[in-house]
Amino acid sequence: MSRPEKFNLKRLLDPSFHLKIYGFLGRPALFLFLLIGVASILLFVVEYGFAYSIQILFKTLGLFQQKPPTPSYMRWLQLDTLYQVLALIFTLGLLKALLTCSQMYFTMVIKERLKYRMRSWIVSWVFRSESVSSGYASSLYNERMLNSLTGITTIQEIFAKAVTASALFIQLFFMSWKTTSLVFLVLFCLFFVLNAFDNKVRKIGKNLKLEADKQNRHFFMTIKNLLLIQIYGTHLQEEKKADQSLRFYQNSFVDFAKLSGIKHSIPQAIGVSVFCLIVVVMNSDSEFRSMILIPYLYLFMRFVQDVADISKNTTSIAFFLPFLSDMVVWWENSFNQTVYKKETVEAPLVKIKTPIAWSAQNVSFHYPKSEKNIFDNFSLDLGAGKTLVISGPSGVGKSTLLNLLIGISTPQEGKVKVQYDDQPAINLEEARQAVSQNIGY
Repeated sequence: MSRPEKFNLKRLLDPSFHLKIYGFLGRPALFLFLLIGVASILLFVVEYGFAYSIQILFKTLGLFQQKPPTPSYMRWLQLDTLYQVLALIFTLGLLKALLTCSQMYFTMVIKERLKYRMRSWIVSWVFRSESVSSGYASSLYNERMLNSLTGITTIQEIFAKAVTASALFIQLFFMSWKTTSLVFLVLFCLFFVLNAFDNKVRKIGKNLKLEADKQNRHFFMTIKNLLLIQIYGTHLQEEKKADQSLRFYQNSFVDFAKLSGIKHSIPQAIGVSVFCLIVVVMNSDSEFRSMILIPYLYLFMRFVQDVADISKNTTSIAFFLPFLSDMVVWWENSFNQTVYKKETVEAPLVKIKTPIAWSAQNVSFHYPKSEKNIFDNFSLDLGAGKTLVISGPSGVGKSTLLNLLIGISTPQEGKVKVQYDDQPAINLEEARQAVSQNIGY
């Protein structure tokens, strides 16, 4: 399996990248993404109305002498009495609740649709593959899929917040371009600080994915060899190894939570400081103070909250990106090649009538992500009907040898041959279908 490609901005303009996104997510999920974007724009309109409604409310209560400006889309409303203003604020509150509920609903629907989509891929891949590692398939069906789904959901949340935050920033710029330019400068400097957190979290997520793969392989190998482990009395050592792996997994999530919490708090802390600075600057301009100070400060605090949420979610993306990238690579290579590029004709049942004899000749094998050979120029002859006991500590290659003998794994060098039904010995590649239908493992 090839490694996930590194993301870069140029890929956003690549049509093949767009097609890959369309193929992976599907039309229904992308349509719901679009609806979430529309709801985010409408939320900005509601927030904009809220900001000026509060200003109008203060004027109605007699806190301002000068009549504040009214947004163009609200000028047709009659806002002369206190009850009219309160009715407007109440209506805007209901609209905000409805739009927020819609976004949450769309998010949950996207999550469940993609969960079904990914798991149906994995099921199809398992039933149509010649051989599948149970540990890898279980990891795909559960941990990899769920973490990938969390990454996609987080991207959706960033998209929704980014749409609203962008609209808020544009509006703030038109209200006071000097003050907003100062805010932009602060955010630009803040980006480099937050990016350092993301790099740290990305490293934690990558190590966690590798540990999760190792943990799943070890767990399933332990189950397969449980009887031998109990016979040799090594169950306590295996339990200790499993516990160490689980502790590493737990500590990685704790580190992620700590960094995520710190990063989420930084924009809010700096935002409060900038808020105070804005009040000091605007207080020197009496006309500005009476006209748009309150709407500006309200929209600014909403903008800071959205930026803080985006900051938190980008940390989650950095953490879950290795899982999502690995899932996309699996979908693009293993799944598509197995399900779509191969004929899914039901294989005829081949019945072997005699015991099978095996012969391994100068076999060398190592796993794709390891440069160390499990077997190096290894040879073995096992006659038909003979019994062979394979013993050794965990990790020396007992299960790997069985995988090589029945065709689950293929050696990089050397040949594995089988002989049955009084026929000449043939390469295992030519008899893999017959062997897999007659061997229980």
